[in-house]
Amino acid sequence: GGANQLRIKLPRQHLHPKVWEDWLALSQPL
Repeated sequence: GGANQLRIKLPRQHLHPKVWEDWLALSQPL
């Protein structure tokens, strides 16, 4: 899905764990 594509495009080394937690929470439907 789109989340996987963004995950590949975004450099994880440049993102803090907290940012990833927030981004994943927003990217997933509640």
